[in-house]
Amino acid sequence: MKTIYIILFVCMIITSCTKDKETQKSPTSISGVRAEARVGGVVLKWTLPKDSNFLYVEVRYQKKGQMIKTLVSKHTDSLLVIGLLNKLDYAFELQVFNRDGNGPKAGETMTTNSLKPLVRPVTKTYLPDQLTQVTGITPAMLETFTQQSDEGPKQDLIDGNISTYWHSAWSGNVQPLPHWVRINFPTETTIGSFKYFVRQSTHVTARPNQFAIETSTDGLVWKREWTSKPNLPVDPMTTEKQQNFDKNLTSKFFRLMLLANQGNLSYTHLAELRLFKMAEQQTDLEKLAEDNY
Repeated sequence: MKTIYIILFVCMIITSCTKDKETQKSPTSISGVRAEARVGGVVLKWTLPKDSNFLYVEVRYQKKGQMIKTLVSKHTDSLLVIGLLNKLDYAFELQVFNRDGNGPKAGETMTTNSLKPLVRPVTKTYLPDQLTQVTGITPAMLETFTQQSDEGPKQDLIDGNISTYWHSAWSGNVQPLPHWVRINFPTETTIGSFKYFVRQSTHVTARPNQFAIETSTDGLVWKREWTSKPNLPVDPMTTEKQQNFDKNLTSKFFRLMLLANQGNLSYTHLAELRLFKMAEQQTDLEKLAEDNY
């Protein structure tokens, strides 16, 4: 009798396992698999089935002679693959998987067309600690928005003497800020930084503490290219101060805009102004990626 019970128990287990295998469905395949090139990579996209009868998607592709595999959740319909090179073609396989008592159960394999990623750009870095001064600026190349008639002529901005200064109008024809100093170059010139001294006096309230740079192709229509932070330090007055743009700018016409001063006055002044071009360093990001592939 005991032997009969054992035989019946084993039969029940076998029947149950067989039934589980029979009811275990094959994975439902994804559809609409496609690949789109990105800079240094590829975006894979697909359409999920309505029943989502699978556990995950396995993405496979060749890189440096090796098969790379990535498992993606069944709730996800895209994958960004990065670290690829523009000079190589890549094709991708996508396959859904389920799992039963015997392990992974694979569905249909979907394959994309081969494609190249978009090439990485060549970037330009500017070096504000490596400056080349723009020389040859003459008083005839300077214009100012307003000018005090009896002091602070514009040529004092470029005379190399920090004890002299330019002063906008304060006793007549006074205009509200912003004021500007315009530089008219005979040919296109590149600048990316300027250095300046504030007026060497106790008249601290009119010292400029915010600047901007504008360019023009014809001297009539102006484009704001850069704006400094507000409330720049104005002391100590004997220290030359420096402002760097976010890039070098090339134009025939520039305007240094004096947007604000420490005392919110309608006039301003400046002792010295020097213009500079920043050194540039180019980096080929695609070549760098190839070197580190």
